[in-house]
Amino acid sequence: QSPKVVLIHGAAGSGKSGVLYELTNLLSEAGYCAVPLRLDNALPDGGSLLRYSREQLGLPDTPDRCAAKLAGGKRAVVIVDHLDAVRWGNVHSNPAWDVTVQLLEAVIRSANVSLVVACRTFDIKDDPNLRKWKDSQDIQHRLQEVEIPPLDVAQVEAALRAANYAVPGT
Repeated sequence: QSPKVVLIHGAAGSGKSGVLYELTNLLSEAGYCAVPLRLDNALPDGGSLLRYSREQLGLPDTPDRCAAKLAGGKRAVVIVDHLDAVRWGNVHSNPAWDVTVQLLEAVIRSANVSLVVACRTFDIKDDPNLRKWKDSQDIQHRLQEVEIPPLDVAQVEAALRAANYAVPGT
């Protein structure tokens, strides 16, 4: 059985958003409903999840319910990028985190909806709210962590050559 929650983390600039973009495309091509969200573009400011979903995300309902309705009884995935943005945004506050937790928990409780979240490794280790969420008993037995390792220079140069780009210094 696949995990209910996949936590993708890595250093800033390691490609987490690119991985989520490709994942969204692959899921869609395979016939799954994928609902991608970027918290850095729409930080919660407190209130209820339904209000946040409607007013800031522009959805008719909460992300978990939208995914379930669009999937029509099949499996769906809600993808949340920049989970750590709640920590660094101007609206960083307990009410903003509370709405974020409401979003994450609503997806986790949804029968046919899985959750993929991404944030920086530094934040998942350093932020007390993120660490507490990740380490909670409700998540632990359903969580799979995937760390995006940094690319080394040889990997980047090989990718550039494969795409027919000139590699400086060679």
